[in-house]
Amino acid sequence: MFSLQNRHTNEMGKEEFEKTVFILKDKLFRFARRIINNTDDAEDVVQELMIVLWNKRTELKKFKNIEAYAMRSVKNMSIDKLKHYKVRQDKMQDIKDINPQIYNDLSNEKNEMSKLIRTAIEGLPEKQKLVMHLRDIEGYSFEEMETVLEMNIVALRVNLSRARKQVKEQILKIVNYGL
Repeated sequence: MFSLQNRHTNEMGKEEFEKTVFILKDKLFRFARRIINNTDDAEDVVQELMIVLWNKRTELKKFKNIEAYAMRSVKNMSIDKLKHYKVRQDKMQDIKDINPQIYNDLSNEKNEMSKLIRTAIEGLPEKQKLVMHLRDIEGYSFEEMETVLEMNIVALRVNLSRARKQVKEQILKIVNYGL
């Protein structure tokens, strides 16, 4: 009897799972979509991750920060899916045909500045895009980003600063040409 009670106290139940893990699904989806550039594949990754996390629910209580663990997991699964997708492609043209939906929260096709920002962000190196997304879109602290991206805080700050500077320069270039 004692072992059954002990098992239940260590196992995350459905309600607790919904409150601590399932609630992260939208944030996980946005991050996966940022990496994969494909809505359907991002949904698949998040769904797969939710299944994995549900199956590991007995282990989840061991983690100090479940959100950071989930974000790191979705990053790794997204990168794996992207690598798998690229391996299946015979030509770079196939990759080019993907319709990226970057920063959906910022995008409004009627707003020209949003288009400029999206284009500038899309041109950034991958690390800078990820850092900018986590900090400026998801609102992560540097400590949280350090855990998710497995980079030290100095490198995160440098990447974010360079990303913002590059986006600003590109937008100013475009705006000044318009004058």
